[in-house]
Amino acid sequence: MRRYETVFIAADQTPDDQVREIAERSRAVVERTGGKPIRTDFWGRRTLSYEIQKSRRGNYVLLVYAGGGESVAELERTLQINESIIRFHTIKVEDQVNPEAIGPEESKPAPADIFAESAERGDRDRDRDRDRDRDRDRDRDRDRDRDRAPREEEEGEEESEESADEGKGE
Repeated sequence: MRRYETVFIAADQTPDDQVREIAERSRAVVERTGGKPIRTDFWGRRTLSYEIQKSRRGNYVLLVYAGGGESVAELERTLQINESIIRFHTIKVEDQVNPEAIGPEESKPAPADIFAESAERGDRDRDRDRDRDRDRDRDRDRDRDRDRAPREEEEGEEESEESADEGKGE
């Protein structure tokens, strides 16, 4: 038996109850395929590094378990089918794990306030992103206007030089 960690990200629009249900179904899949779930951690809503399937935020869940290759394959197949899951990743932590040495489940249930805290953070992140975008647009417009001004002056100087040259030739 090997020890694995699977992190999956549910879309931001997915209700918290459904995220918990997906985590429970994932644990059941591991048990059904002969594995042993060790821990489930709900990390809450977080901002993604980049947009995935038109989502800028996601609900993160970590599932730690011991099992064989069939447990990993079935869990990943189940996550891939679920439309609420926008990304998942599994890594092998240990090669050989003694199933009897694994203690009782160290699962941390998702406290109700973790989702409230992440919602507050989401509002703060959204405001920060809005302000950053506004500042970026303002700077871009300022730079564009600054770049245009010298060109217009240069064109005016060229025209005055040409008229001065024409005046000398007469």
